Amino acid sequence: MKKIIISLLSLISIDAFAQNFQTLDSTYLMVTQDFKISIPGDTLYFTTGGISMINSEQLEVMQEIMKLVNDEALDEAIGLSISENEKKIEECKSLYENLLANSNKSHEITSQSLMTTQKSLEEITQSLEQTKNALVLANDNVTTSKELLNKYKSARLWQNILVGLAGVGLGVIIAQ
Repeated sequence: MKKIIISLLSLISIDAFAQNFQTLDSTYLMVTQDFKISIPGDTLYFTTGGISMINSEQLEVMQEIMKLVNDEALDEAIGLSISENEKKIEECKSLYENLLANSNKSHEITSQSLMTTQKSLEEITQSLEQTKNALVLANDNVTTSKELLNKYKSARLWQNILVGLAGVGLGVIIAQ
């Protein structure tokens, strides 16, 4: 029984760690385990099953890019592009500085305008307060004048009644 179990386990372990050879394209042979399947063109350098491999298609592309990078015409074009971008950056910096200066001037003008407006509003408030006080005083004077006028009318009425009675009394005395 032990022998059967041991032989079964050894067969399973040998089969589990066995490696398969798969041909991805005609340029190289890739060694993988069953659960690792690589797709050609996905990486430049990879290690599978203890073996390091290079993807020839990716290597060719990288070599072409390196040839282009070492090209002098490309270097000149890049240098020209860099100098144009530096000029644009300098223009943007000067425009930014002008915009900042104009913004600061605008801020100063706005601040001065707000201070002037606030001062003007304070003066208008004082003027309105003085006008209100003058109107209250004038209203008090009108009320006092009405009271005095009513007293004068009342006194004048009694005076006229007394003068009329005196006149009638004098007329009666003279007539007798």
